[in-house]
Amino acid sequence: MDGEGAGSSRLSDPGSLHRASHKMKAEGLIRSHSEVAVGQVHPRDVSTAKGRRTLRSSKRQLRGLADEVLGDETS
Repeated sequence: MDGEGAGSSRLSDPGSLHRASHKMKAEGLIRSHSEVAVGQVHPRDVSTAKGRRTLRSSKRQLRGLADEVLGDETS
């Protein structure tokens, strides 16, 4: 992602994924949990019910936009 526009983020920017993760946690879209494997603790982020609903809604909106812009090309 280029990130030239206002409010955009650059995935190549060190820490941008970390910031995005914190924002999604604050919005209740994901939650942290730890797993132990081979004696090591691994932090994991998992989606919440709200996060899954938000994702489904966003996908519908994006599909609608793509259909509007591209017409039959998206089918």
